[in-house]
Amino acid sequence: MDYLSLFLPIPDSILPEQFNREQLGSRIRAFSPAGGFPEYNEDSKPDFAIIGVNMYQFKHPSNELIHVPNLVRKELYSLFTGTFSNVNIADWGNLRISENEAENKNKLILALSEAIQNNIIPIIIGGGQEITWLNYLAYKKMGRFFNLLSLDPKPDFQADAEDINSDNYLSHIIFDPDNYMFNYSILGYQNYLVAPSVMDTMEKLFFEVLRLGDIRAIPEIAEPVIRDADCISLDMNSVKASDAQAVLHPEPNGYRSEEICKMARYCGMSHKLNSFGLYNLSPHEENRSTLKLAAQVIWHLLDGFYSRMEESSDFTSNEFIRYDVSSPDTGFDIRFYKNRLTGRWWMSLPLNEEKEIKFGLREYIIPCTEQDYLESLRGEIPERWFKAEKKLNF
Repeated sequence: MDYLSLFLPIPDSILPEQFNREQLGSRIRAFSPAGGFPEYNEDSKPDFAIIGVNMYQFKHPSNELIHVPNLVRKELYSLFTGTFSNVNIADWGNLRISENEAENKNKLILALSEAIQNNIIPIIIGGGQEITWLNYLAYKKMGRFFNLLSLDPKPDFQADAEDINSDNYLSHIIFDPDNYMFNYSILGYQNYLVAPSVMDTMEKLFFEVLRLGDIRAIPEIAEPVIRDADCISLDMNSVKASDAQAVLHPEPNGYRSEEICKMARYCGMSHKLNSFGLYNLSPHEENRSTLKLAAQVIWHLLDGFYSRMEESSDFTSNEFIRYDVSSPDTGFDIRFYKNRLTGRWWMSLPLNEEKEIKFGLREYIIPCTEQDYLESLRGEIPERWFKAEKKLNF
């Protein structure tokens, strides 16, 4: 792939001559005017590729939004590595933007599909959240089914959506006739911002929705939902305005700064994660605290990734304990797996022959909690199992 036709190098002003050797800036291989593009081969592939994007569905009068990716970089590069010093991160620079919008979109789709196919996790910084639609098209280009998760104050869904924007991109994904999204989940939505008809649609499609208050009460309930996501779209509007003022549509309520960082760490810990985007930032803030928070969100993503415990994908191995639960009351038999090393739980859904061929799997296994197992012992059907089963047989 011709990376030089897709990306612009990072300005020298963001890359000082020398970082402290314990700062991230000294560990990230960045596309710079002097050093060129950080090429890689099969043996030297990075774990992450940072991609700066300046694409919005509207034109900002001051045009200062173009600076967001570089301003976040400046804060990110200055952070210290902490416990994860052995990092392998490339920064591919900023997407080359021209007057041709279709060409710009195709460039990003190509770059994202190239990264994901090579098991490189792209971290998209900047732009509006409608870029999630382009991320979806990258999976579609590869013919790859995926699960989408958004950290959002509301589902970006409008039944009568026409032009794609940050408030309706989800509608276009759902109504795509040749759809490659298997599941959608939203974490941290605020009920008073969502029309009841939209929540009815989410329920009818068996999507997973968790309110902000539920996550605030028990943050750990978000972990299995995040663990099941391939693509994660983080709307910085989901953080309360007192913690993040420099966003495009600030809200008085939302995640606290430490809560959004915890969610990001869960994202990094997930072995399924293969793309991550951070959207709807604005540069209009004197003390840069929101841009610092965005950088710290990415830091926690990296911390989660480099703190991962190795986990086998072979559920028949001795690494897992298997529990089979039969319920005469419901007529369902549910199989659970618990990893002996990590303590994480999973549950299995049977597939018919047609779905085995479609997904290339003998059984469909989704993350869950010990609470789901305990519910099944009481003769109840866990909600996550029920929704997944309905989607599989929809």
